[in-house]
Amino acid sequence: MLEAADGAQAIALCERVMPDIILMDAMMPEVSGFDACQRIRQLPGGAELPVLMVTSLDDEDAIVRAFAAGASDYLTKPIHFTVLKERVGRLIKANRAEARARTLAFADALTGLPNRARLTQELGLALNQASINNERIAVFFLDLDNFKNINDSLGHRSAICC
Repeated sequence: MLEAADGAQAIALCERVMPDIILMDAMMPEVSGFDACQRIRQLPGGAELPVLMVTSLDDEDAIVRAFAAGASDYLTKPIHFTVLKERVGRLIKANRAEARARTLAFADALTGLPNRARLTQELGLALNQASINNERIAVFFLDLDNFKNINDSLGHRSAICC
């Protein structure tokens, strides 16, 4: 378990290692929880991270501001620890299920290699970046004739190990 005294330390910790979940108060010294949440969301891996905002602020404006900053859930003080335990458990479980779904959506089930959907996504990003930077990109396409024969005669395991 990692601990930060304020929002700036929380951001610095997340730059070094991304935790499974963040519990943060909205009102912290240096950088508020709202701002820290927003900045953590911009870090690599931060967009998918569950963030539970735990605070004494219970007005509608604070709740809307927390979710706008990227909080996954919101819990007001005083905290009932059974509720906190359940919320944390559910957020971690949901985050793992989403990560698994992303993996299945963008990887071949047999090999684990990126699939056509991932290629389309990455190629689209590369084309957009090249367009923005007024650059060109090259795509190399390799087609192995009769590769199906290798799979059929030796099995899929032989094709994976090569």
